[in-house]
Amino acid sequence: MNTCHEPLPPLSLFDNTSPPSYPYTKSPSSYSAVIQLYARSGQLDTALHLSNRLKDGFQPWCRFACRQIEDPHHIFVLCPRFTSLRDTYSQRLKSAVLTILDTYHLTEQDRSFIIEQVSNLFSDSNAWPSCRTGFYLGILPRLVPPPLTASIMHSRLAHQAHTSCIQLASRIWGLVRRETRDHANNSHQHQRQQVRTTLSLPSPLSSLFHTLVYPSFSITFS
Repeated sequence: MNTCHEPLPPLSLFDNTSPPSYPYTKSPSSYSAVIQLYARSGQLDTALHLSNRLKDGFQPWCRFACRQIEDPHHIFVLCPRFTSLRDTYSQRLKSAVLTILDTYHLTEQDRSFIIEQVSNLFSDSNAWPSCRTGFYLGILPRLVPPPLTASIMHSRLAHQAHTSCIQLASRIWGLVRRETRDHANNSHQHQRQQVRTTLSLPSPLSSLFHTLVYPSFSITFS
C-alpha cells in the first residue's frame, strides 16, 4: 500500500482552470491550503498515517467507528459521519451553478453535462478520472464540454466549484480535529476523576474536615 502521497492520474486529465486566490490568501491561517498540502503529501494525521508512523500498536481504523481504514479518502468522501454535510454542500453548489447557467444560452446536452459533473463532485463517480474524487486535494474534473473550456462561463463555474471544495474539505477536517480534541479532553478528565489519593488523618480532626468534599482526594480518620 502506497501511503506516501495521494494517488492521482495525470493532472492533464483534470480541469485546468486556475483556482481562485481569495480562499487561499484571505482565509484564516490559510487553513484550506494546509489541508490540501498535507493530504497531497500523505501527511494528514489520519488514523492510517499515525498507525504507519508511530508503530506502537496505534490502530488504523476510522475514529468514528466505521470499521474502515481511515485514510484521507475515507474521511472526506466515504465516512458516514459527514454524509449529510457533503449532501448539503452538493446542493448548495448545484444551486449556485444553476444560477450561473441561467445567464447563458446553452444546448440541453451541454447543460445536462455540466449539471451531471457538478452533482458528482464530492463522490466517487464517472465525473472523475479513474472514478475517484479528489475534491479535497484542490483539483476538479472537467466541468464543461471541450467547446466551452475557454469561456468566461467556464471560469465562473470552476471558481464556484473550487471554492465549494475548499469550504467542504476545511469544514470536514475542522470537525474531525474538534471531535478528536473533545474526546481526548473527556478521556483525560475521566482519568483525573478516577485517580484519587486517600489521606489518613487523626480522628480528632474529623470535626474539621468531615463536611468538605475534595475532587482529587478522599480523607479517612483513624
